[in-house]
Amino acid sequence: NYYPIETLRSLRVLDSAGVALFDRESLISLSNMPEDRVLKFSVAKVSREKWLEHIYEKPLEETIRELGFPIYVSMNCWIFSPVIYRACLSIQPSARGELELTDAVQYAIDSLQEQFEVLAFRAPVLDMSSRSDIAIVAEKLRGMRPNP
Repeated sequence: NYYPIETLRSLRVLDSAGVALFDRESLISLSNMPEDRVLKFSVAKVSREKWLEHIYEKPLEETIRELGFPIYVSMNCWIFSPVIYRACLSIQPSARGELELTDAVQYAIDSLQEQFEVLAFRAPVLDMSSRSDIAIVAEKLRGMRPNP
């Protein structure tokens, strides 16, 4: 994925584990993804103190309704402490037969008392999940110059 520079800079200066979450409506209106794709991404429950309480992989619509607004979407933009390695070693494959990062994060929260600071953004993320995304992202980035 192509993340806003502000997002990456904000994660980099954290003193703890953290996650960048994106407002779902902003992703739909500002990114390169149709609404049906955005609806398939993980969503998060965030405490009043801005800590991640729960991450839901492939959430049901009922779960999303219970979370209320705003709906925070994970685009897999994290900063981890070494605790994540223990969490990854402790999880089992999901029903899809995959080792899910969201399962490791939730295990770290529930069993290892790891806290993930939440940084919330109303910004676009250019998703590159499939080959068909390359042309769209290339067009959106046309004319941009990297900052050294």
